[in-house]
Amino acid sequence: MCDNNRITLEDVVSIISSEGMVIHTNGRTFQCECPSCHDRRGKFYVTLGEGYYCHRASCGLKGKDPIKLFMEYFPSPDYEGDDGYKNAVKDIYASIGGDVSYQKQQWKEMTKQYDVERKSDDYCSKVYFSMIKLCYLRKEHKEDLLRRGLTEEQIRRFLFRSVPKDRYGLCRLLIKMGYDLEGVPGFYKDDKGNWTCFGVSGYLCPVFDGERNILLGFQVRVDNPRDGGKYIWFASKDKPGGASSGSIPTFLPGKNQRAIIVTEGILKATVIYSLLGGEVSVIGVAGIKSLKGLIPYFELYKDTSTLIFEAYDMEKCGHSDDAHTEEKYRSVEEWARKLQEKAEEYGINSRPLKWDLSPEGEWNGTYKGLDDFLLDYDRKDVFLWYLLDKMRKNQKMTEFLRAQQKEVES
Repeated sequence: MCDNNRITLEDVVSIISSEGMVIHTNGRTFQCECPSCHDRRGKFYVTLGEGYYCHRASCGLKGKDPIKLFMEYFPSPDYEGDDGYKNAVKDIYASIGGDVSYQKQQWKEMTKQYDVERKSDDYCSKVYFSMIKLCYLRKEHKEDLLRRGLTEEQIRRFLFRSVPKDRYGLCRLLIKMGYDLEGVPGFYKDDKGNWTCFGVSGYLCPVFDGERNILLGFQVRVDNPRDGGKYIWFASKDKPGGASSGSIPTFLPGKNQRAIIVTEGILKATVIYSLLGGEVSVIGVAGIKSLKGLIPYFELYKDTSTLIFEAYDMEKCGHSDDAHTEEKYRSVEEWARKLQEKAEEYGINSRPLKWDLSPEGEWNGTYKGLDDFLLDYDRKDVFLWYLLDKMRKNQKMTEFLRAQQKEVES
C-alpha cells in the first residue's frame, strides 16, 4: 500500500526538474513552466513545504497537494475515476525509485529548527548601519547609480553599497562588535555552523523608515538577473538562524510631508525623491501588489489633508495586441486603482500621476517609470509646482469640508 502522506512537493519537483520544467530556483522556491497555461517566464512558483501558485491573472492555478500537482503536469486517463489518485501515487513512487526524499515529519522537523523569530526593527537597523560601514561601493555600481540621476553626495547619503564578497569575514567583524546575527534578515549559518550572509553579485538598495529614522533592510539590484528578476531581497528565510525580510516599503519624508508619491520599487523611489530634491515625500513599495506595507503609513496620515500621488509605471495607460503584454498592462492599471482605493479607506485623498501620454491619453512608450521621465525632464520645478499646487488645494478643500461638517453637527 502506498502512503500518500509521505509524498511531498520536493518529490514532484524532482520529477518535473528531470523533464526540464524548472526554470530557476533558490533551493526552496522553484519557478517552473506552468502545467495549466504553459507559461515559461517563471510565473508559476512551487514553494517547498507550502504550495504552488501561478501569478498569471488569466490562469491562477494554485494548491498544496503534491499529487494533484503531479496530475496537472502529467495528465492521464489512468488518473481519472475512483482509482485515479491511487494510480498517480503509484506512478510518483515509480518515478522516484520507490522512495521519497523527505517525509512530511522530517520536513516539519527541518523547518522547525530554522524557525527563528525576526529581531526588532531597531536591532536590525543597528546591525545594518554597522554592516554598511564595513562595505564599499564598486565602481560599476556607482556608475549605474550616477546614470540613474543620483549625485555622488546622494549616493553617499542613501548608503548604497555593493553586496560584500567576504561574507564570512563581514559576519565575524559584526559578531566581534557584539551583535547577535540570529533573526537578522540576510544572515544565517552554513552547513558547518559558520555565520555568513546573503550573497549575489549586485548592490544594496537601502530600505528606510524615515519616520523612525531607521534602516529596515535592503533590496539587491542584481548584476546578472535571470528570468527578469532584477531585484532580490537581502533575506535568509528557511536558513539556519535566518529570517524573512518581509515585503517592506521604503519611506522617505520630504519637506512637504502632506504630498506623498507612492511608486513601485525601492531604488526607483530613492531616485524620484532625489531628482525632486526631497521636496515631497516618497514611498516605494516592493511590488504593485504590496499594499500591506503601506498600512502603517496610511494609519500615520489617516483622516488628514495629505494627498497621495499614485505613480505606478505608465504601463497602466498602455495597450498591446500581444495578449501577455496586454494582461500585464491591465494588472498594473488594476493595482494602481486598488492603491488609491486603499488610501481613501483611511480618509486620505489620492490622485494618479501620468506622464508621456499621447493626445488620446495613451502611453507613448518612451518613459515607463516616473524616474525615467524626471531624469530627462528639464522643468522639474514645473512638475513640483504641479504637485504642491494640488497639495495646497487638497488642504483647503479638506479644511472647508471639515468646517462644513462641524457646522452641520452643531
